[in-house]
Amino acid sequence: MRIVIITDCLHYEVDDLICNMNPILTKQLDALLNRFEKVLFVAPIIPNYSNNIKLTSYSQSLIDKTTFISTPMAGGNRIWDKIKFVIVIPKWLKLFWQNRKFDLYYIRFPNNINIVSFLFYKLFNKKIIITYTGTWQDYRNEPFTYRMQKYFIKYLHNGPAFVYSNDKSLLGKNITSSFSPSFTKRECELQLPKIQERIVKINQSNKEQIQFITVGSVIDYKNQLLAIKLVQYLFERKMYVCLRIVGSGGDYLNALKKYVKNNLLESIVIFEGYKSKAELDILYQESNFLIHTPKIEGYGKTIQEGFFNGLIPILSDFPYAKFFTGDKNERGWIIEEESLLNNDFFEEIYFIINNALQWTTMVNSGFEFTSNLTIDRWVDSYINKINEL
Repeated sequence: MRIVIITDCLHYEVDDLICNMNPILTKQLDALLNRFEKVLFVAPIIPNYSNNIKLTSYSQSLIDKTTFISTPMAGGNRIWDKIKFVIVIPKWLKLFWQNRKFDLYYIRFPNNINIVSFLFYKLFNKKIIITYTGTWQDYRNEPFTYRMQKYFIKYLHNGPAFVYSNDKSLLGKNITSSFSPSFTKRECELQLPKIQERIVKINQSNKEQIQFITVGSVIDYKNQLLAIKLVQYLFERKMYVCLRIVGSGGDYLNALKKYVKNNLLESIVIFEGYKSKAELDILYQESNFLIHTPKIEGYGKTIQEGFFNGLIPILSDFPYAKFFTGDKNERGWIIEEESLLNNDFFEEIYFIINNALQWTTMVNSGFEFTSNLTIDRWVDSYINKINEL
């Protein structure tokens, strides 16, 4: 079977290899697309890229069977952005027309190119599968185009669609509540001894400094300020803590640094900047708790990375949070800023940190959870739905 994949994820051409900055997405697409005999990969691609930023390339087996086509991106709220969108649409339509004879079209929402490509191939009654990677539940200040795309998927699409939602009432008849895996079954098997070693260390620990880590782009909606306030809250109550903030950013990052300085937290809050996978793995190994507190979130692959490395997550109450923590907080727990105003949360976290049995139970539960959400299982779920078309 021949497949066309359409995504807005920015790619880079480096020494005849096609790469991107998202190693997890690369692993997912590599595993899925290698199940097809021929692939047409449509994405924005920067040619002859030579920056020092760490990139991840697709496997040679996928590259050998794939034709990569670069497409211009279009979107934004400025007048020029709107003009550019009008200019780009005819180019998209020409591209879609030239490649209208494939067997299957895999469209990754939400993005402007996905609206046009979906309507085009829908018009020609093509077989389409969809992944919606954003927040499936409606939220305040959500872009109109996002809600429109969700409407298309729910009411106009008759093929399989994969979304991130625990609320069955929000799913249509062809919509599946899915997950976004980070690791293969084999990787989890190889990781198990490290988890067992971590548990031994927990049981032998003399409760040295508690290490927290938060990972992701340092931008407003990721809300790293709540992570800082949580560690500040514990520090002010005489707990020996440290927070590492991993990720690059701009104005919001500068605002966080100012907050840390003004509140005399520079000794316990460390801004690590961007880290390669190898560097991040070391920081995970040195950490105990993962703080992930976004205001808006589709899935949250960082949490699975935390589970994989034996960390206990502390999450904001985004729609998929309880999927990770469990309904009874068996793998982690949810925190809101209001919770810091009373002692209930402090008593709970203090108990967890000082109770090795509870800590090890949560680590084991988290690793078992992520070991069941593998890339292998994810690919099989897609292939099974495709075979039903």
